[in-house]
Amino acid sequence: MTMTDAASDREQIVGHIHGLFQAYMRGDRDTIRRGHTADWRGFPVRARRLIRGLDEYMVEADTILATMRSVGYRLIDVEIDLHGDVAIVYYLAECTLQSADSSATHDIAIRSVDVYRREPSGWNQCGSNICVVPDPPSVTVTPSRPELSTAERANLLSCRERVWRAWFCGDVAALEALLPEQVIAIDPGVEAWADRGGVLARSRAFADAGNRLISLEFPQTAMQVLGDAVVLYTTFRVVTELAGKRTERVGRGTETFIRRGDRWLNSGWHLERER
Repeated sequence: MTMTDAASDREQIVGHIHGLFQAYMRGDRDTIRRGHTADWRGFPVRARRLIRGLDEYMVEADTILATMRSVGYRLIDVEIDLHGDVAIVYYLAECTLQSADSSATHDIAIRSVDVYRREPSGWNQCGSNICVVPDPPSVTVTPSRPELSTAERANLLSCRERVWRAWFCGDVAALEALLPEQVIAIDPGVEAWADRGGVLARSRAFADAGNRLISLEFPQTAMQVLGDAVVLYTTFRVVTELAGKRTERVGRGTETFIRRGDRWLNSGWHLERER
């Protein structure tokens, strides 16, 4: 392959990407369908399972067309690796979406890894993994005195994450070091409140049942500093796996931490699960 051929291939693939963006803006199902191979595999935006084949892809496409009104886009960065008649495409883009009543717009960033294959009619997409880029986690500190230093805040948030990971992994030894004797826990879906012994027992039972922690996120956290006590108001997303089946827990909660020397201990929480 000459440099001219490679440049032409890359130009065709980028043109194909533009064509798909524009087809979604127009609601042009025929162009969207032609822009994917019959044996397409991958993960469209919001897909929660592996999509196999063009018919399954179009079901996902119809959902996107019905729920996301795209009125603009721009490609921010594109990288294409050519391997004969196959190309791996990486790109970042920004899409402008319109509200249902057309009164407002907002931008979302997306990232994708696409697989393209050269066919007699030209390059066509045969696989993709495309997703919305999450906003960076935000930590809002409510004005209070004394404020925590940057290092203290980082230490506190690190302690919060260690507590959660220890609980979901059944790490009782770590929990014993991170929880004071007077801890009180109100867990979602459980009527009885838990003291320190109850927290340790629930954690151990969760892990002994075969549950495994897959991912843990805190999309939003607000921090209220009250001397040597800090209250965290947080949202959370936890994914666990049991016997090959994954469960997502999304919710919000309030946690209280107390300072003991240079350490933070989680003295209690109240969690609510949204789904």
